[in-house]
Amino acid sequence: MFGLLKATCPVEPAIRDWLDAEWAGLKRDLALDLANRPVLEPSDEYFPDPWRRDPASAQAMLARLCGYMGVDASTVELAFYQPDPATPSPPMLARQGERFLLPFDVTELGSPAASAAVLARKLSLLRLVLAGIDQSREDLPLLGDLATVALGAGVITANAAVPELPR
Repeated sequence: MFGLLKATCPVEPAIRDWLDAEWAGLKRDLALDLANRPVLEPSDEYFPDPWRRDPASAQAMLARLCGYMGVDASTVELAFYQPDPATPSPPMLARQGERFLLPFDVTELGSPAASAAVLARKLSLLRLVLAGIDQSREDLPLLGDLATVALGAGVITANAAVPELPR
């Protein structure tokens, strides 16, 4: 009965080839030692600071994520903004001299999970930019998501994508 079913990879070969190639490229370009990189969890062990739904909480979370994801916290700054339907969203990050501004939608402050995911994605993109990755790549959003996983924050972004359900 069990011999009739053969395990197969659910990922299409072209996607699997892209993942394999880009994973190897991320290890090289971001100088990652994946064997010794922790997988961040949404727990007090990794995020012990209280969450008060304010800019100071987001700043503290950014500082922690910078440390975990290999970004010098002194080179990044959050730029809080209130979304306006009449105005285009700001870019994921903007260079200002030697620093990078990370625009942060204040409505994200309501959820520590969403805030952590947004910050992790921005820091992953920053790591790619600093590594010289071509920002005009068509697959840059996908590469950014893969970099988030490689940098240890994949669980953080996955948790934010799944809404909290009442139990």
